[in-house]
Amino acid sequence: MARQLGLRMVMEDEFHTLWWVPESAPLDDVRAYLRGLDRAERALEENLSKYLHLWKIAVPPEFETTHPWDFSRFTRGERFVYAPVPRAEFDDTLAQVKRWGLDQHLREFSFDKLAYRAPA
Repeated sequence: MARQLGLRMVMEDEFHTLWWVPESAPLDDVRAYLRGLDRAERALEENLSKYLHLWKIAVPPEFETTHPWDFSRFTRGERFVYAPVPRAEFDDTLAQVKRWGLDQHLREFSFDKLAYRAPA
């Protein structure tokens, strides 16, 4: 949207999002949810243009009529990677959390306790 409005990118990058799953979540439900996301990811990889029009759903109502959006020029957005976070990446992330003073909000710091394994 910003590009189509002629705005200059100030910051743009890729990042990982961590998923928090309560221990009480039924394993079969978590597996089914992750498999569904994985199927959606593969569908996007196979034929992105088929799904770009769905960006219309994400346009806030106040922007629907302010600009003739060309969804074919939108990018795909987030990716879903169905793979565990490598230990080194976890350690690096936790170090950043501590560096920014955000570790006060964590109740657990152990990779083995935080890494949820829900194999397909």
